[in-house]
Amino acid sequence: MDTITFLVIIGLLIIIIRKLWRSKARKLQDAKKYEHQGRYLDALDIYSKISINEATEMIMRTPEASQILALRSLERKFSPRALERAFLHLARNYTTRKDPHKSSKAYVFARKPFAAAKAYIDVGGLDFVPAAIQVLDQNSQFIHNRDQAVRNLARHAYSNQKFIEAAELLRAIGAEEEAN
Repeated sequence: MDTITFLVIIGLLIIIIRKLWRSKARKLQDAKKYEHQGRYLDALDIYSKISINEATEMIMRTPEASQILALRSLERKFSPRALERAFLHLARNYTTRKDPHKSSKAYVFARKPFAAAKAYIDVGGLDFVPAAIQVLDQNSQFIHNRDQAVRNLARHAYSNQKFIEAAELLRAIGAEEEAN
């Protein structure tokens, strides 16, 4: 292969890569425009074509009234396992950023309500004990024995040296003697 042919091939590859890069940038710009306009499902459609991680982050930015609809839209496009992994990754990111609400919500979307309750205890502390119990109550399809789940959560809090939180959790289920 001579030098001119080689340079032509390299040039064509560079042009193709630039077009693909610009296309992705244009899609992101359109998605952000739709999001700004309040057209969250249209923005989610574009994000889901780019990456599952972008799409899950978009769901977290969507107003609560539209989140379930957006989640159902993603469930049609991605496998349950892929969505679970993406939401778990997102939940861990929010946990490291010390955001208990978003971390917990991402765990709930990953169908891990016990982990969501643990996020409230680990990140939020004593003020979030009622929220942790509420997460367990609202996800009864995944939690079969509420009292045992709260006891396990108290055990987790105790093992992480959050003694006051553990006592409050036990008091919430009426275990005063254990709490003391």
